[in-house]
Amino acid sequence: MSESETENLFVRWVGNPWFWALWVVLIASMPLSRAFMAEVPEPPPVIAIVPEFEYTDQHGEAFGTDRLAGKVWVANFIFTRCTTICPIFTDKMYEVQHRGKNLGDLFHLVSFSVDPEYDTPEVLKAYADKHRVSSRMWSFLTGPIDEVKDTVVNGMKITMEEREDPEQVQSLLHGSHFVLVDAFRQIRGFYDANDADAVDRMLMDVKILVNVKGAQVPMDASHFATQGTTGSQEQGATAPSSGEGEPTNEEGEPAADEAEASGEAVLEAPVDE
Repeated sequence: MSESETENLFVRWVGNPWFWALWVVLIASMPLSRAFMAEVPEPPPVIAIVPEFEYTDQHGEAFGTDRLAGKVWVANFIFTRCTTICPIFTDKMYEVQHRGKNLGDLFHLVSFSVDPEYDTPEVLKAYADKHRVSSRMWSFLTGPIDEVKDTVVNGMKITMEEREDPEQVQSLLHGSHFVLVDAFRQIRGFYDANDADAVDRMLMDVKILVNVKGAQVPMDASHFATQGTTGSQEQGATAPSSGEGEPTNEEGEPAADEAEASGEAVLEAPVDE
């Protein structure tokens, strides 16, 4: 083929609309091809199963695990008279509400009051209004203190200790981790509210659970009878220690060396002071 014939062929191709259409299709498909080739992140591990519960929300209505069935949800633990970690904890929960609003009915937020005798539905409603809470997305719960403590400590694996002196409001101790729970009441992660990237990491795991097919599979309860509740040792996946039921030495202090020697995770949950 002569040089002039080659030049004419090139001119005909360039002048053909189908030539440019093909280029547009190829360029537009590049991001899609990269998306299909990208590795899908692994869902966070199952750590424990949250027992069923039912308490009263800020509207005075019954709210419990039946209302959360089929939803991925995040829990935190506050009390309205708290002036230390709780305002920060609530502000970060508000950020989760704002950034997770596009997940619709597949996602919910739950704040447990660790001072339920004072935090009545009316008090919680005023607190929720102050912090621009969406009732569709975010529920504040109160109830009998013994039941709430059982859910928080034994169910959610979070520290909660009643104050020794009722007059010392700020002496109430509680953990400051977010807890991520999937649609089958399975705990999938703990995220320290004091960590700068806690919300980012947690929302990434939320989106994996909501959007990735097969990310949420119910596990048989017998799994936890043999594996325990410490779960994976990855960041955010290990249950914070409540400090209850730990082995102690002769002085009555936790026997941390024994726990470390056995290979068990030793992680102290941050608490209010």
